[in-house]
Order: sequence, then structure tokens, then C-alpha cells
Amino acid sequence: MKVLIVYDGSQAAESELQDLQKAGLSDCADVLALAVVETWSSLEKAREIEKLAVQTKEYLRQEFPLWRIRAETVYGSPAREVLIKAESFRPDLIVIGEPCHEKTEKHTLLGKISQKVLGELPCSVRIARCQRGKKVRPARIVVGFDGSIGAQTAIDAVASRSWRKDSEVRLVVVNDANMASSVGHFPAPTGSLPGEAKLLEQLMEKTAEAPIRKLKAAGLSATLWMATGDPKDVLLEQAEKWHADSIFVGPNRIGRSFDRFMLGTISSAVAARASCSVEVARDRHRI
Repeated sequence: MKVLIVYDGSQAAESELQDLQKAGLSDCADVLALAVVETWSSLEKAREIEKLAVQTKEYLRQEFPLWRIRAETVYGSPAREVLIKAESFRPDLIVIGEPCHEKTEKHTLLGKISQKVLGELPCSVRIARCQRGKKVRPARIVVGFDGSIGAQTAIDAVASRSWRKDSEVRLVVVNDANMASSVGHFPAPTGSLPGEAKLLEQLMEKTAEAPIRKLKAAGLSATLWMATGDPKDVLLEQAEKWHADSIFVGPNRIGRSFDRFMLGTISSAVAARASCSVEVARDRHRI
């Protein structure tokens, strides 16, 4: 697995490094730690980031001794430099730090680098937030599941990782107007047919059977949780109440993207507003 870690010396970047312990990354990783110095930074700031880049590499070597790690420092527009490096390195996953959210704060926007990378690259992107005061423990992972190809990609990403023993996954299914069309050739429910909601619930339970088996085969405890409401709100609320370490989502629903890796509104909102880390899962080989 090839991982690009974007680092700028900020507090969010420090949280990003701590979050790597909770990302389930395997020992067999080819890692590029990319320090980005903005063109207009002072000489003092540039030297500080360069020094931190060396320290970051040493930190990664200590925490993940089996990783193959190299570090680079680039100068310029951060978002542009990350896109250029991703084009040549071709990572499976990019990790970017974002500030931790307080419970009283309402965030609706991501940083410029995160927005650019999420919207323009075909690989998975992890928006890393290290929740304050949390000790490293078996992971709690929420997966947004609607039966689509994007949701299956999120399942595959979770199942392929190396998680701590007793880690748990909760597949969250939200019954909304578009659910039926995500899992097959069904018209979107209108609510006018008797028992329609119950039929859709049974359909999703059946659709989730194979993913749950796959997650359990990977050594994870996996359960299905169903609710009605706005998908992005339900995912965020469930992650908050369950004290999840991360949320995994697909980029969009099947057949609903105008671009081959365009970010959907649900994934975008969850990535921006979550208090925990969010990984938007893509398989670049499927694109």
C-alpha cells in the first residue's frame, strides 16, 4: 500500500500523526511524508517546517519500524504541490490533517488542501482528526452503507486493514428517498405503498449480509444499524454517540456522479463536519 502523508507543521498535522495509530495501516506500507512550505512563508517558518519534516520521518520510523519511509519538502502553493506529487507517486491513500472540532463548534468547510485533494484525485483520502484525550484502544469504525459500489469500496478498505484486536465496525444504513435506487434497479420509494419502509429495511438487511461476513472474516466485530433521516446528519450523530474513531464513506452513490471521482454531497459534508477522522474510500483501479 502506498501512502502519501501531507505535513505542514501545524497543530492539525500533529493530530494527523497521532491518528495514524488508529487508521489500521499495515506494516507493509510504502510511505512518502511530504512537507509543504508555502511560497510566501518567511525564511524562519520554512526552516522550522524543514526541521519538523526530519522529526516527522524519525517519528514514523519509531512508530512504524517496518514501513518504507522517505521524506520530501516542497515549496509553492500547497494544494497544487500535493496534486503534482500525487500524480507521480500514485498513492492508494492520502492522509491530511484537519483541526479537531469541539462539540460546540459547527464546521461546514474543509481546508483548501483537503477540498482540492478530495475533489480531484482518484485515490482514497483520510481527513485525520485526533480526538483529544483518547487513548489508543480497539478501533470503533462507522461505515456509511447504502448498497452502492461506493459503499462496497468503503467496506473493502476497512476489511483490508490491520486493526487492533476487538475492533468494531458499525454499518450505518439510513432510509431516505434515494436508498432503493442505490441497491438495485428499484424506483425511489414514495412512502405511499403499505409496508414500503419495512420492505426496504429487509432489502438492506439482505444486502448487508455479505459485507458483514467479509468484515467478520477480517477479524472485526461487525453489526448493522438502521435509521431514518438525513444520511449526513445520521452518520455524524451515530459517530458522535458511539465515540467512533473514524467514519468510512464512499465518494458518491452509484450512477449519481457527473465525474468519475466527483465527491458527493454526503461524503463532503461528513468529511467537513465530523469530530473524528473521515476516510473517503476510492479504489483507483476501478476508476
